[in-house]
Amino acid sequence: MNRFAVFISLADGLQQIRIRQMFQAERKHDKNNKASEQSEALLSN
Repeated sequence: MNRFAVFISLADGLQQIRIRQMFQAERKHDKNNKASEQSEALLSN
C-alpha cells in the first residue's frame, strides 16, 4: 500500500511536469506567431 502510494505520487508529479512543458511550448509558439504576424504587417505597409 505504501509503495503503491509512492508510485502514484511519482506518476502524478511526472504528469504535471509534462503538462507544464506542453503549456510552455504552446505559449512559446503563440509568441512566435504574434511576432511573425507583426513583422508581416510591418513588411506589407
